[in-house]
This record gives sequence, C-alpha cells and structure tokens, in this order.
Amino acid sequence: MPSLLLWCCPLLHTWASLPQPLHETEDGIFAPVQVARLPFHKNWAHLKKPPERFWIEVGMNNWDLSVHYQDFGEGDFVLGFEPLLDKYGERLASYRPTHSAGSGKFRALGRQHERGLAFPFAVGCKGMAKFRVAEEDSCSTLLPLVADTYPDIEAEHPAVPNFKADCATSAEVRTVPCISLKHVIKEWLGGHEVWFLKVDAEGADLAVVQSAGRMLRKIRHVQLEVHTECGGIAPQFLNAPNCSSTVRFMHNAGYRCTTQDQEGELLPDCGEGICQKCYKNFPILNLLFIRQRRRS
Repeated sequence: MPSLLLWCCPLLHTWASLPQPLHETEDGIFAPVQVARLPFHKNWAHLKKPPERFWIEVGMNNWDLSVHYQDFGEGDFVLGFEPLLDKYGERLASYRPTHSAGSGKFRALGRQHERGLAFPFAVGCKGMAKFRVAEEDSCSTLLPLVADTYPDIEAEHPAVPNFKADCATSAEVRTVPCISLKHVIKEWLGGHEVWFLKVDAEGADLAVVQSAGRMLRKIRHVQLEVHTECGGIAPQFLNAPNCSSTVRFMHNAGYRCTTQDQEGELLPDCGEGICQKCYKNFPILNLLFIRQRRRS
C-alpha cells in the first residue's frame, strides 16, 4: 500500500497542475498548448553557456530582429512575440537544428532558431484580448481600426494603394492571449537586463513599453514605431497615442532619442518636433531610444 500511495500521489498532483482542456464558446474553439519550458533557463540549456544579452521582439510578421541586426550574435538570445498564428508557425517551421537538416526531425519546443524562442502572444494587454486582423495582415492590431467604426471615412495612405479596405478595416477579429513585459523580464528572465527591445505593434507600441512597469529600467535600447502628422493622411487606428506623447513618455523615463527614416538615414532632430514632420511623404517613423546611465 505505501508503494501505491507514492506512485499515485505525484501522478494526481501532475494531472491537477495541467491547464484546463480545450473548450468552446460562442466565439470559437480554444485549446491551451505548451509553448516553452519552465524553469525558463531550460530553453537555452542546449547552449554551451547561458546568454549574456537578451533581446525582445514584439511583432514578427515580416521581420526577424536576429537576422537584420548585425549586432546580434554569440552570447545573445531573443524572445519573439507574434499573435498571428500563421506567422508564428512560419517562425517555428523555419528552425533547422544544427544537428539535422531533415524536415521530419525533432525540433525543440518553441524554438525559432538556436538562440531564440517564439510565442503566439500579444504584449501590453491583460488576460485575453480582441485582435483585429486586416487583409494586409501587417496592419493587424489590438486597437480598433478606424474604418470599422467610421465606414464612410475617406482613408488614404501613400504606401498602401487600397489602404481603407486592406489596412483600416478588420477582415476578422480573433481572441489572443496577452502578456506584459514586466512578467517576461521579472519572472522569465529573472530581472536580467534586456539589451534591445524592438516593438512593431501597429499603434499599440507605447502600451507594450508601459507594460514593463518598473522593469522598464532593465531595458537598454528601445525601438518604436510612431505615426507622424503627415497632412491629409487619415489615422489607421482609434485611441492610439500620438507621436508626441510617446516621445515625452520615453524622455521622462530616462531615454535619449535618436531616429532614422524608412531608408535608414539618420535624422538630426528627435524632440517632440519630429512628430510634426513628414519624411518623404511617409507617416511612419522608427525611433530608437537609449537609456541613459544614472549618475552615482
């Protein structure tokens, strides 16, 4: 009898700790699945030594931070977040383990490459959130799209020929899981400094950064996308923070701003005045913020 109890109790405990099974609501079918390992350090146990620098990428639709940034290399590890399931799946499918080139071979859970994980989560919201998927899926967002609320609005964009239908209107609304940067940095990374945070959250960039809370002081570099006030260009989202409020928040949080246009050219002015300008008739600008070292 004692041996039976020793066998049954751990088993019961294991089953009790599992998440709830798949369930159905009037909106859809939901299924909890495991996406990474805990304790979190198990996700890089295959490396010869633990990561020295962490990177976080929010929005992975058509961009790979670890490929485009030459500074990413040995000693670095990236956590990527993408709520579009097909794009998340593409990242996992693109992983080729160094020990095997076969498509049918084992791939470690959640790995997008040897030095990175991918997660099908939105960042900067709580619990579960409505995610509006546009025909041009790089325009998908947590925020309300303007043409959904105002279908008669005239919405044009210099870079998207059919902007209103493809980028400012929802093709589908999905429910996605959310997480905060505070949880990622404090609980998963144990409060370790984040070397680089890249955010492309379609109007919700500032909310992503603010979700770090007090852990924001752990982030060294932040790249954000802001929409400048180009004349005659309709807004894509409702309730999105404007460029000036984003620059002001980052400045008050202790960051110095640098910036570049869409072709990578450095621009000299990165105060709030940058928000009044329209570079090459394009309303989107990437701003890079560098955290200033505190004087002792």
